[in-house]
Amino acid sequence: MAAVGDREPTADEVRALIETARGFVRRVNDAVRVETDAWRAEFDTRMGELEVGLQGRPPISGG
Repeated sequence: MAAVGDREPTADEVRALIETARGFVRRVNDAVRVETDAWRAEFDTRMGELEVGLQGRPPISGG
């Protein structure tokens, strides 16, 4: 375990550090979720625009 100065951390210090780390992870996860939701909404919008733009066009033939 990492020392605090020249002593081992107390149980309360360890608990406080763990809670700090949990809070950090929670905030990062929230930020990632918000960004992912925004990306997905924009992607869905663009896909809808693409589908509308492609309506009435003949399919692309492979070959």
